[in-house]
Formats: sequence, structure tokens, C-alpha cells
Amino acid sequence: MIDGAFFDSMAADRIAERLTKSATKPDLVRIITHVASAYCWYVSLKARVEKAKRRRISRNGEKKRGEMVRQYRYIDFQDRKEISTRYLNGDRVADIADGLGMATATVYRELKRGETGGLDRNQRKAYNPVLAQQRVQENFKRRSKTAVNS
Repeated sequence: MIDGAFFDSMAADRIAERLTKSATKPDLVRIITHVASAYCWYVSLKARVEKAKRRRISRNGEKKRGEMVRQYRYIDFQDRKEISTRYLNGDRVADIADGLGMATATVYRELKRGETGGLDRNQRKAYNPVLAQQRVQENFKRRSKTAVNS
């Protein structure tokens, strides 16, 4: 049965009864295909709307009721060690990002920052958290900022 927003169960039963009495087999296949397609579209749209609601932030930066607000923070050395461990274990970058609560692009930038030039045991570009931390501290020093968790 399709979601209650479209049909209630009695209406669905009546439609099915009418279709089976009057429609030919190719007609039924075409109708079922259209209904399934419409339902998939509806579910996809509903998911996109829910995702947008969770991410929306009002113009003045205040959190709206029931919505998530992004928290920006620097990656500290503990995060770098976690990225290094999980990356060396062969975890996907998306899984590492989800585990640390950050965007995938952030982890990719961090992997590039700590790149050693060689390959690790998984034949991926090697990452060194100490090298990445040193580069961050150099960048902070160049910009006259204080490093976080140095």
C-alpha cells in the first residue's frame, strides 16, 4: 500500500478491485510501474525536505526549533591521530568523517596537509599526523594566530 498521504486502505482496495476486473495485463503492468515510480519520487522528495530542514539556519545565525546548527572547530592533534589510525586501517574517508563529525572534504584536506610523499601499506598516499600538526602550527605562526592543542 502507498503512503497514507496518497490513499487510505479502503480506496486502495477499491482501485485494485476495479483494475483487476477491467484492465488488461499490459495496462496493469504500466499502471503499477507508474505508481511505483510516483512513490519512489515521493519518498525521495520527502527525504530531501527532511534533510534540508535539519541543515537550515536562519539568516541571523540563530538555531531554529528542531534544526541542527553546524559547529565549526579546528582539528586538534587527537583528531589527527584518529584520522591516521583509521586511514591506515583502510577505512573509507567518508566513514572517518562521519565518525569524527566533520565533512568529507575536511578529512581530504587534512590528508593532503599531512601527506608524506610515500605510500602506506594500503597503497594509498601516506599520512603523518605529526607532520600535519607541524604544518598547521607553521600556518598559525605565519598568520600570527595561536595553535590549538599544540
